[in-house]
Amino acid sequence: MFGFVNAHHRDANAISSKPVAAEWPPGTLVSREDIYRESKGMPPILLLRKGYEVSPTELPRFIRNGARPHQFLFKPSEDLEYKPLPQPFDTSLQTPPRHKQRVLILEPDAKNLKRLIDCLFICGIPLDRIHSVRMPEQFAWAVEKYRPHLMVVDYHLPGGKTGLELLAGFNSLYNVSKIIFTLEANASLSNLEKKAFESAASRPSIQLLKKPVSRFTVNRLLAE
Repeated sequence: MFGFVNAHHRDANAISSKPVAAEWPPGTLVSREDIYRESKGMPPILLLRKGYEVSPTELPRFIRNGARPHQFLFKPSEDLEYKPLPQPFDTSLQTPPRHKQRVLILEPDAKNLKRLIDCLFICGIPLDRIHSVRMPEQFAWAVEKYRPHLMVVDYHLPGGKTGLELLAGFNSLYNVSKIIFTLEANASLSNLEKKAFESAASRPSIQLLKKPVSRFTVNRLLAE
């Protein structure tokens, strides 16, 4: 299953059969792209091809050999279920005009984050009303502090959790009237994720937006 090229590199090939660590839900990590180990003065060594599965217990081994966490996507077992988003989430609340809306962004990638902020600003939301965090662990604090009307959340987060799972763990979403989940252009959803997202997206105020975002797509979603 594993696309290793350097058969003599012990660390890269010593894939154990240990069970998934207790802190991880049942599932596997899937490589988002070809993953290489780079050494100064040496050609890159292919560690793992795109689309191959790895036990979460093996992630530290790949990190030691040059992989980065964002190069993996967590794929939960198909028998898991997603919790529904918390209440209250009152879409009947009157959303303020754009220049008065508060926006909270969760985007780990600095380049994608800047692009999102630029697009929101161009679409009429003042910079002082756009707030952002780059780590999922900071998001609950930011929601409590800023009480946003609009959330823009990266769907596939570092550590394997999805944006839908993150929000489902909150007790309340306060003033939120619209949620936009962003997804990498080449990323796909598992059957379980599709089912969970379709259930959540039955609310017209939940949207999925592919990256890289543009002012036109952002403006369209804001207007819906």
